[in-house]
Amino acid sequence: MEAVVVGRPDARTTAVALGCLVFMACSPDPPCGLQACDIREPSCQQSASRAAACFLGEEPQEIPVTLLSRSQLVVQAATGGSPAEIAFEKKRFAALALLDLADPDVTPNQAAATLAARIGAFYDSRTRAITIITEDGDSGPMDGAWNMSLLVHEFTHALQDRAGHLAFPYRDNDTSYDRLMARGALVEGEASYTETRAMLGLFHRDTTDVAWPALFTRVHDLALRATAAAPVPADFAYSYFSYPFGLSTVIGAYQAGGLPAIQDLWNRPPTSARQVLLGASAPELAEGPLVEDLGVDSSPELQAPHAFVAGDRQGAFVWQLFIRRNQRRFLSAVSGRGELRALAARLTGDYLSLFESATAPLAIWRLRFTDEASAIAAHRVLIELESSGVSWRSRRVARDLIIVGHGGSEDPTTAVAWRAPPPNMPSYRLSNPALIAGCPRHSELGAR
Repeated sequence: MEAVVVGRPDARTTAVALGCLVFMACSPDPPCGLQACDIREPSCQQSASRAAACFLGEEPQEIPVTLLSRSQLVVQAATGGSPAEIAFEKKRFAALALLDLADPDVTPNQAAATLAARIGAFYDSRTRAITIITEDGDSGPMDGAWNMSLLVHEFTHALQDRAGHLAFPYRDNDTSYDRLMARGALVEGEASYTETRAMLGLFHRDTTDVAWPALFTRVHDLALRATAAAPVPADFAYSYFSYPFGLSTVIGAYQAGGLPAIQDLWNRPPTSARQVLLGASAPELAEGPLVEDLGVDSSPELQAPHAFVAGDRQGAFVWQLFIRRNQRRFLSAVSGRGELRALAARLTGDYLSLFESATAPLAIWRLRFTDEASAIAAHRVLIELESSGVSWRSRRVARDLIIVGHGGSEDPTTAVAWRAPPPNMPSYRLSNPALIAGCPRHSELGAR
């Protein structure tokens, strides 16, 4: 299922929005026929569909809209997955915890339920239908600016589906988590763009009225901080990355060239989270490509008792998140945005391998940087963390770093050969789509 979701506002955001609405009550009508109406009403849904199409210069389409209570959604997420899938995810979580990319006591169903509790709506590409999440016990109208902009967001996903933009993987068959996040930034970025146009329009404003650079600097940092506090940062990264970084990507394109520039993003989509962080139109860097395949250096060839569980390319945002998460937990001081952004910008390739054994799980993450000096600088940060009680150790090999989470056993990778990713790899992500979908609430971001 293509579960594309957004979060919900807190009372503080709503109060500010209402104040703006009163202040600007005599301004011109909102664009694209927008109106304040209850999104549960068919006529209002048609208005949202027309607005989404209007913002993108397309023809609207009729999509069914259904309602689902939050408690029902949470129950579905918490009870999803077969016994075999849940057993697989438990092994994966145990290995991720060694790198502090998952809480040691979190279960797959708890993680899925946590994200489901934050969902505001989603579009299902299998049924071509939109589902609105209603709050239990709240019988009031859903007629605020937030509700309307949320529905415009979901109708944008329906338009993307009609255009074939939700198809994945692309022709190069890159199914990595890193590529999925880059693709998510475009999918959610465009939908967040129309949602933002709707929100601003209902308050009689436009994108030119927003100081985007200052806003994105703040929001990007909040997204990183919120992901670092999540129970499974490695998996929650998609949700926290795709919306704010995607919006900055699409807004930047729109400011540079209007709707044709957004279409050009679809013609040449970003290939990695690193490219999104640098700017989706970033050219190949002088020292190498934006994404480098580790090839035969991807995963260690371990023998029994170690058995391969899963592996994937994580990308620059998860690497940045790894540093932030470990610093938050083990150090009193946390690196500033500039240092973390620089560490992410120099990561050109990586592969995370997860293993199990009869005694303990194992996680080996190999990361490749643009040059040896960058690897040395990144290793210096890891050495500082290692002195603070982390459950992993690192070493440097030329411009590569190898991080080993071994749960107290010796590093088994120092005297073994490495290989390309094993064939027929298991999926790295939980089968329940709620785990990789979701947008942080404003209140969650503001509290970090």
